[in-house]
Amino acid sequence: MVSREVLAVGVGELRRLLCSTSLNQLWAVLSRAEGRPECGGLSGWRVVDIAAEFAAILWGREVTVQVNRAFACPTTSVDPMRLPRLHLFELEDQPWFPHLLRCGLTDYLAAIAERTRPYAAVLPSLTASVAQVPDSLVRDFCSGGGGPWPSLLPALASAVPGVRLELTDAYPNPQGLARFPSTLAVTYRPTGLEAMSSWPEDAAVATFFSAFHHFAPAQATDVLRQASVTRTPVAVFEVTQRSLKALAVMCFAPIAVLVMTPMIRPARWWRLLFTYVMPLIPFAVWWDGLVSCWRTYHPDELMALAMRAAPSGMDWRVGEWSTPGQPLPVTYLLGTPTSARGPGEPDVAAVTATGAR
Repeated sequence: MVSREVLAVGVGELRRLLCSTSLNQLWAVLSRAEGRPECGGLSGWRVVDIAAEFAAILWGREVTVQVNRAFACPTTSVDPMRLPRLHLFELEDQPWFPHLLRCGLTDYLAAIAERTRPYAAVLPSLTASVAQVPDSLVRDFCSGGGGPWPSLLPALASAVPGVRLELTDAYPNPQGLARFPSTLAVTYRPTGLEAMSSWPEDAAVATFFSAFHHFAPAQATDVLRQASVTRTPVAVFEVTQRSLKALAVMCFAPIAVLVMTPMIRPARWWRLLFTYVMPLIPFAVWWDGLVSCWRTYHPDELMALAMRAAPSGMDWRVGEWSTPGQPLPVTYLLGTPTSARGPGEPDVAAVTATGAR
C-alpha cells in the first residue's frame, strides 16, 4: 500500500514547536494523522527541504508539508512511472461538437457506469457527506447522461432517506432522467451551469464524477475555491489515471461501445448510425478516454490544488480506493467545511491520511 499524506500547519504553531522541540519531536508532531504510523524520524528528509521550510517560517507565510514529495519517508513513495499531465482537448468539451454525438458519448458513459459500477466503493464517503447538509441535497456537476447516478442513487436513498439529486451540465442532457426509477427525487437543471461560476447558495453537496480532469489547474482551483466560499461539502471522484495501464484499458473502449450500444435505452436510430455505419461515437469515446487519462490529477496534485484554493476553512482528504474486479482504482478528493476555531487553537488547515485499499 502506498501512503499519501499532506499536513498543512499554521506558522504560529510551527514557531512554538520549533522553540520547544527537537527536530525529531517536531517530525513526530507533523506526522499526526488519522491511522498513520510514525515514519521513522528525519531519515528521509533532505537538508535543502528542511532549509526551505525554515525559510518559509521566517518569512511568515503558511507552510505546507507534503510527505510524499519533499519530505519522503520510508513508507511513502512516488510512482517512478508517473506520466506527465497533458491538458489536451476532449471532443465533448468543444462547443462545436455535434449535440447528437455528445449525447451518444455521454449515454454510453452512463450505460457502462451502470453496468460495471466502478464507483460502488464511494458510497460510504458519499453518504457521510450528504449527512452533513440539512436538506440532503446533492448537486452533481458535469453530469452528462447521468453518469453513475442511476445505480448509486437508489443505494444512497436507502442510507439517507429523503435525499434529492440535481444533475447539472454545461451542455444538459435531460434525456438521462429516463434511466432513473420514477420513485427517486432527481431533476436535471434545464439551463447550463458552469462549475467555475457562482454556485447556488443552498445547502447541498457538490459532486464531480469522472469530470474534474476537465478543468485546467487554474480552473480546478477556482472550482474548489467556490466550495470554500459557499461552505459547500465537495466530493471529486475519478476512475481514469495517468498510467500506462489506464491508457491500455482505454484502447478497448471502441469495442465496448460496439458491444454496449444495443443495450442502451431508449434506443435511437442516430446512435446506431453513428456507431456502426459511421463509427463516430466509438472514435469519440476512444479519444476522450485517452485524453481523460492524460488529464487526470494524481492524489497529491489534487491536494496541492485544494490547499491553493482554500488553505483554511476546509478539511481536505485525498486518496485512492481499489475495488476487486475493477481494472483501475477510484481517485478521490473530499472537502468538508470546518467549524470556526477558538482564539487559542492552532491554525491546522487540513490533514489527510489515505492510500490504496
